Amino acid sequence: MLSKKLLQFVLAVLILPAFALAQNTTSSLSGSVKTNTGEVLVGATVTATHEPTGTTYRVQSRAGGRFDISNMNPGGPYLVEVSFLNYANEKKTDLYLSLGDVLKVDFALASKVNNLGNVTVSSLRKTTETSGKGGAETTIGRDKMANLPTVGRNIYDYLRAVPQAKLINGSEGAVSIAGQNNRYNAFYVDGAINNDVFGLSASGTNGGQAAIAPLSIDAIDQFQVVISPFDASLGNFTGGGINAITRSGTNKTSASVYYFLQNQDLAGKTPTGL
Repeated sequence: MLSKKLLQFVLAVLILPAFALAQNTTSSLSGSVKTNTGEVLVGATVTATHEPTGTTYRVQSRAGGRFDISNMNPGGPYLVEVSFLNYANEKKTDLYLSLGDVLKVDFALASKVNNLGNVTVSSLRKTTETSGKGGAETTIGRDKMANLPTVGRNIYDYLRAVPQAKLINGSEGAVSIAGQNNRYNAFYVDGAINNDVFGLSASGTNGGQAAIAPLSIDAIDQFQVVISPFDASLGNFTGGGINAITRSGTNKTSASVYYFLQNQDLAGKTPTGL
């Protein structure tokens, strides 16, 4: 009898991870390494360095010259360098990774006989064309957050940039995604659910009753809004999934300051404006 219960426990432990869903909090980098004449290079060393923290990821190209680096810290900038025996190193700088996306970067190495110096290639920060999307989604990074206007310093102010999102109660932070009720949305912070599980606030998130944001925008590095993800690890919502990650530490000291201002020139001298 004891052995039967033990067997059931072991099976439950093995099956449980298949039902556990977690939101993506990392990014990936992939690409290929070839010569400038199109020949595949197998065994080339690919080194990606996250410049703000100094974190280094290193892999080698496999068959077909392909390489993949997973579980990378979103954001950047990244410095990616490829080296191979008897070939000049190639670098690509100013690379930025979007949350949950795969940035594709290809390298073409020149022979040292024809090239005496290293080749440095800088890429644009915009990575939409080289990112592998996993369904209908919109990613908002620190660059967009710095430029988009916000009135209440609330993450929902930035959802105005999402075509499928609509604010239904602006003062309470409720948002409808893809036409669904806001309570059908899921709000994740670093992969952990942050919904209002008791259903007390109209916004559907923690802090809604106090009219405060569920998370300070100064703590957010970037976030994505997914509606119909292909990835099976994203789920438990029928509206939209708001997946936010917090900012990580760097080797440089930084801070942010903001203030609120309201006077008669902005609000008017009287309630009627006369």
